[in-house]
Amino acid sequence: MSWKRHKLAKSNLSALILTGIALVFIYPFIWMFFSSFKTNPEIYQSTQLLPQSREFIEARQEQIQDDSKVKNRAQAFREKRKIRSKIKELEAQEELTLEQVTSLQELKKQLAQLDRPSPTTEAPTKAIEETESMWTSLSNLDFQYFDILLNSNRRHLDKLESEIAQENDLKQKAQLQADYDHLKKYQYFDFKKVFTNSLIIALLHCFGAVALSASAGYVFAKIDFKGKKFFFTLAILVILIPKQALILPLFEWINFIGLSNSHAGIVLPGALNAIGLLFFTQIWKQVPNDMLDICRLEGASELRTFIHALPLISSALLSFALLDFIMSWNEHLLPLIVLQSPDKQTLPLALSQLMGASLGEPLAVIMAGATFTILPTLTLFALLYRRIKSSLADLHLH
Repeated sequence: MSWKRHKLAKSNLSALILTGIALVFIYPFIWMFFSSFKTNPEIYQSTQLLPQSREFIEARQEQIQDDSKVKNRAQAFREKRKIRSKIKELEAQEELTLEQVTSLQELKKQLAQLDRPSPTTEAPTKAIEETESMWTSLSNLDFQYFDILLNSNRRHLDKLESEIAQENDLKQKAQLQADYDHLKKYQYFDFKKVFTNSLIIALLHCFGAVALSASAGYVFAKIDFKGKKFFFTLAILVILIPKQALILPLFEWINFIGLSNSHAGIVLPGALNAIGLLFFTQIWKQVPNDMLDICRLEGASELRTFIHALPLISSALLSFALLDFIMSWNEHLLPLIVLQSPDKQTLPLALSQLMGASLGEPLAVIMAGATFTILPTLTLFALLYRRIKSSLADLHLH
């Protein structure tokens, strides 16, 4: 009985530790999602997770406006520091003139006034507290920043202009005009176009990487040829070279073959990667040669044998496809170098440029865009989790 209790306590402790670690990793994404509903002051100043209610924000603004005796502490600190430095200079002198003595006394009086708290006859201001419950805050989330991200682009504004010109109902026309005026203040990138670009590039990159890496891994695992060890070692060395070191010759090569400012210039360089080669080489080594010999005895070519053997490693194919999709979806450096046209940009590149010009813009728009970036990868991971788990369990390096 004691052994069972010990085992139960051990499992509960492990679950508690893993839950804490998971929360540490998940919390930034949760904060990012809820920041999509916050104003800039809330993001910079507030420490609470959920966005504040409108009543709370209005009450706080009224309190700040009514408090006319609030002092700038940073300015007072700088003034005291200047006065102290002047006092120190005067006191360091051996003999002081009458004028310097008078100046020293005046400086000490100013310093004493700054250190003394300002008298007030008003009652102390009560701290404003959030009265809404968590469920009320969740039910009252305002998706206005998501609407700004999706619709504040030239294409949608042109569509609104045509609808306003064709609308005869004055009430509906006024509503459309209000929407147009609200969205025109921002005019961000075309989110739907950029999101589609990222999706197409990631899918093509994923398909090419899986096809070429799986076939190359099959060749290294099942076919003997001259220079096999040399090329395999070369593939390992390629992993050690940072991508940043290859970006300049890669750009010149892409420009030379005429793929600059095109999606093909993003897909082609990553179609075959050394990590995929190593991964599929180890996967194919787990497949018995007898199963492949059956296809060869039936007269199948090596290509047909490879195609018939693909269902045996389906879990590994899906796992690597997901990993490559995530890497290509989040790729920023290569699109930054290759793509120049705004209508061909990827989502990470467009968001990074928006972040660079967001000094006076609502940061919640960027948070909303960042929330959209994790949705495809999160969905694919949820769908393919069991396949990934089984393929990693079958992977034995030797």
